[in-house]
This record gives sequence, structure tokens and C-alpha cells, in this order.
Amino acid sequence: LTAERLCHDGAAKSCGRWTSYQLFQNRAPLSSLTDRSWRIYGQAPRESYRLLTKALAIESDSKKCLLERARISYRLGQHASALQDLNHLHSLDGANYDSYLLEGMVLRKLNQSSRAMKAYEKAIKANPRKALPYGTIANLYLDKNDLEKALFYNSKALSIDSRNPLFLHNRAIVYEKMKKYDMALKDLETAAKILPNYSQLYKEQAAIYFAQGKYNLCLESSRKACRQSPGNPVYAEDCGVALTKLNRYSEAIKAFDQAIKLNPKSARAFSERSNLFLKLGNIKKAIQDLDRAISLNSSAPELFQRRGQLFTLLGEQEQAMQDIARAKTLKTARLSSDSLKGPGKAFLEKTYSFYTDVLKKNPRNSSAIFERACVSFCMAHYDEAHKEFNRFSDMPEAGNKATEQAIVFSACSKLLNGTAKKNLRLRERDKKLLLQNPDSGKITAYLDGKLSSENLIISSKTGKQRTQYNFLIACCELSASRKDNAKKHFNWIVDNGERDMDEYLMSVCELERIGSTPKSKVQKKTERR
Repeated sequence: LTAERLCHDGAAKSCGRWTSYQLFQNRAPLSSLTDRSWRIYGQAPRESYRLLTKALAIESDSKKCLLERARISYRLGQHASALQDLNHLHSLDGANYDSYLLEGMVLRKLNQSSRAMKAYEKAIKANPRKALPYGTIANLYLDKNDLEKALFYNSKALSIDSRNPLFLHNRAIVYEKMKKYDMALKDLETAAKILPNYSQLYKEQAAIYFAQGKYNLCLESSRKACRQSPGNPVYAEDCGVALTKLNRYSEAIKAFDQAIKLNPKSARAFSERSNLFLKLGNIKKAIQDLDRAISLNSSAPELFQRRGQLFTLLGEQEQAMQDIARAKTLKTARLSSDSLKGPGKAFLEKTYSFYTDVLKKNPRNSSAIFERACVSFCMAHYDEAHKEFNRFSDMPEAGNKATEQAIVFSACSKLLNGTAKKNLRLRERDKKLLLQNPDSGKITAYLDGKLSSENLIISSKTGKQRTQYNFLIACCELSASRKDNAKKHFNWIVDNGERDMDEYLMSVCELERIGSTPKSKVQKKTERR
């Protein structure tokens, strides 16, 4: 029975205890299930989850089983199940450090930072000698740009664990944002002595030296980062930027060539190499690199502005005007993030007429078709926008990434126009194209009702994906007359989304139409006070 109790408490992990436990196997089914689940957890989490569920059916108040099943649920992405088990565990044990720490991790994954912070504070209360909750709270404050509190909690974490390189690195980032460069460098040097193979430390050093204008030291740190992680394209790009500042153009081009070889989808590498070609007087190669950069990042106004200026130098006025107009549209989205107002009816009408004139001269201009469709959407001409987005996605010269975006916008236009049913049916061609990409395939699953809105957002890997998913969900909610839910997602895009994306400008326009002008975070804080 001693062996049974050990297994039940999760202590029977060594082979000796497991062998002694086998003598009592028939008398202890609960601990048999629990111990088997721990033994296979790393290799087969779903099987481990099944065994723990059986164990909890025998004894529903087993704290260890509840905690382990919550951990597995978190690992499998089943966050609602994890929270349910943790809430049950809190009702049994209100001072369990591990459970509150795990709850904070789950809530952070769900972007519920305020609730996550409360969970981490409870973990500190349960065990004030642990440094991890302090460090995680510091990161949450850093995300909110509250540097003073981030510095306080990082220092608290380091007072408990002064040799932790991650806490030193995080505090260095806070010092860097506060422009206390000497203190940041001191923390980074200490961390590098403890963990010399951690390449991110050298990247931060390079960023600080670059901000101070010490480009030789910046290059040295960037090369150290490259030596530790030779397959990381970002470090190669950093070397190229430092070499450019030192006027070592041929070496800089080689660095960017290496970065592109490592990551052919790096818009930054193409953009920076374009600058070098321009300095060397090769305008055609500079435009070619800008074309690649824009195909990878079509929401950066500075890329369109620069390409428009280069087209002007070559005497291609029509293409130059189109690029400069696109840059102006994107800059308006950025400016609206300060004023938090839409671009205005007059500006939209003027932009619409400009793209109409461009299309009269060249009806196959895919960029102008897409931009006019976006303007139509902002003006609430959803039927026209739907047709234009479909027209763009049918054009062979449109890239896959832009075509996927157009398909999503076409679906949103159809929803808001009221021509879609409960489950929006995409065209077969569009559906096949989306299913080729696993990330885009989630959009079809959501539109078919096979994936919930919460799981769609959780599955996003980047800020751009999360912005796109929130926009799609907001349009679906608005088409179903659930305005409050739609406002929630549109407001998320305004407060947290990628502001250079078309979705941002469209969200601002939709919020104005709903009658809910988006408010800044400062305005919201003032109202709460």
C-alpha cells in the first residue's frame, strides 16, 4: 500500500518503485492508470490524457491527476479543458503554486493578460521564493509598455535568481527601451558569461550599439550572434545593416545575399539590398529588389514610396503615380491610428476616382483592381468590392498570398452585403487554393462551421494572421447582427492589430458606420478612472 500511495501521489517515477508497485497492481487501479500516464506523457500525450481521464473517473478530486491533465490539455491546445481542471483544483487547494502558474500560461496564450497577471500574483502568494512568476509579470508589463513596473518585477526575479540569463536579458531589454544603454550592456555581458551560446544576447548588444552609433561594435556583436546561430537569417541581415553604415557596400551585399539564401521570404533583406544597389547607381536592380520586398510585404508604405521615386527617375510616370498613391493610402491608415478616425468620404472618393483613371488606361492592372476594391469596401459598396476582389483573385499574375487575402475580403464583402447564408460557401477554385496552405485552410474550416472563432484566433502564429482572423470573425458577427461581438473584434484590430494592413483601415470605417468611434488606450484608461 506504500507503493500504491507513492504512485497515487506521482512520486513513483523511478524503476525501483515501479517494480515494487507491480506487486500491488491489482489492488490499485487508480495509481496504475496515473503512473502509466506519466510514463508515456512525453511520447503520447493523447494516450496519457485518456489514462488520466480514467483515473479521475475513479477519484475525481485527485489533485495530481487534475494538474497533470491540465498540463496535457495546455500542450494539446485544449485551453478551455485546462482551465476547467485548474478551477476544480483551485476549489480543492487554493494555495497551489503549480496550478496558478499553469493558469497564467493558459490565459496568456488566450491573450487575457489582466487575468493572467492575477494568476501569477496568486502563484507568488502561494510561493514567494520562486522567480518565474515575477519574470513573467515583468514581460506582461513590458508588452503594455509599462517600463517602470517591468523593471521592478525583473529586478525582483533577479533578487531571487541572480544567475538566470533570461531574466538578465529581459531586464536589459527594459533598460534599452528606457535608453539606459550602459546598464543594459552590463546585464547582457553578465548573461553572456553565464550562457555564452545564447545568440539573442549578442543581437541585443548589436541593437544597443547601433542606437549609440557605434557601428564597428554593432558589427562585432552581430557576427558573434551569427557564429552562435549560423542558420539565422536575421543575424546576417543585422551584419549587412552595420556594414552599410560603415560604407562597406560589397560586403553588405554579400551579407544580404546570405540572408536571402537562408530566408528567401525576407522583405527586409530585399529592401536593404535595394538601398545598396541604389547607392551603387544600379536603379533597375534596386527596383527588382523592391518588387520582391513588396510582394512579401504589401502593407509597408515606405516601400511603395521608394519604388515610386525610382520609377520617377526612370521616367515611368504612370507607375510612379500609382505607387505614391498606394503609399499615401497606407500612410492614412497609420495616421488614423493617432487620430482614431476614418480617412473621410472626400479622401475615399478621390482615391477611388484615381484608381478608376488608372484602370481606364490599363484594365489588367491587378494592383489598381485590388486597391479600388479595398476603397469600395471602406465606402460600404460591398457588392462592388465582392466582384472586384473575385476579379483580382482570378488573375494569374496575382501572387498566392495576395490572392488568399482577396478571397477573404471577398467573403467579408459578401457577408456584409447580406447575400451570404449562415454558412458562407466559397467558390470551389478559391476553396482549393486556400486548402493548399494549412493556415488558410483554417479559414475554410471556420466558414464551414467546423472551427470555432476562439480556436481560429488561438491557431494564429503571427500578428498579421491574428489581425486577419479577427477581421473575418468581426464581419461574420456583424452579418449575423451581433454588433457587440463585432465591435469587440474590430476594436481589437484598432488597439492591437497590424496597423499597416488593409484590415485596420476597413475596421476603423466599420466602427464609424456601427456608431462606435474607436478609442485609444489612453482614452479608455481615463474613462475607467
